[in-house]
Amino acid sequence: GGFPDPKEKLGYLFWQINMQWVRRVNQLVSQFEMTHTQLITLVATQWMSTKKDEVIQQDLVEAIKIDRMLVSKMVKKNVEAGYLLKKSSESDSRVNVLELTRAGREKIIEVFPVMIKAEQEFYSSLGEKREFITNNLQQMLEHIESFMNQSNQQ
Repeated sequence: GGFPDPKEKLGYLFWQINMQWVRRVNQLVSQFEMTHTQLITLVATQWMSTKKDEVIQQDLVEAIKIDRMLVSKMVKKNVEAGYLLKKSSESDSRVNVLELTRAGREKIIEVFPVMIKAEQEFYSSLGEKREFITNNLQQMLEHIESFMNQSNQQ
């Protein structure tokens, strides 16, 4: 038998929607000399810092679910751009703690609204189904994370 139509496969659809979304955000944030991933890394650092005293790279890996090497690359990029500081943890000198700089906080204030506006435009075709789809995806993500955590422990 032949291969199924990819448009009937959920994984393919998620991947395609995500690729289009990232491409759109990159188009819009490139004027700020940023990428989608770089911005997400900064925003996640800010968000995590409201939840814990010290934010480390592993926290970002767990929060945004992207590859450890990519997180490392984005942290390096943000440090070089002056948006993040890396310093030794007070409790463990082998661990690097991430801290937003003033420039980093200002960059988020400047660029994050562009991404929020892009999201409203990008998903506007969903209309009144948007909340329903969002709720279903939240449940799906919880289910998948639970499943992945269980299979990682085996």
